[in-house]
Amino acid sequence: MVVHGPPHPIRRRFLNDAFERLYDQERRLARVFTAFFSLAIAFGLSVPVAWWTASQWLGDFAYRVDVGAGVFLLSGAGSLALALLTVSHQSIRAALGNPVETLRHE
Repeated sequence: MVVHGPPHPIRRRFLNDAFERLYDQERRLARVFTAFFSLAIAFGLSVPVAWWTASQWLGDFAYRVDVGAGVFLLSGAGSLALALLTVSHQSIRAALGNPVETLRHE
């Protein structure tokens, strides 16, 4: 019996698939940057409104209290730390989890 062809199976690869895998990570990174940029814009827009509202409300008291920038910086840093902790926990949980169990429950 004469066998014509290579002794191993031919692996077919398409150029589109290679480009798709190449740009998947770029798309994910763009989504992350978009999310953080959106949060930064929301924080930047909400801080002046919150400062003005707090100043107006606290100005009506007999003992006046000034609201400084430190309050907003501390709250922004706390929010960022909480978001980072949450995302890190979910990422580690997803990385260590069994993919079969994850797909079974979806």
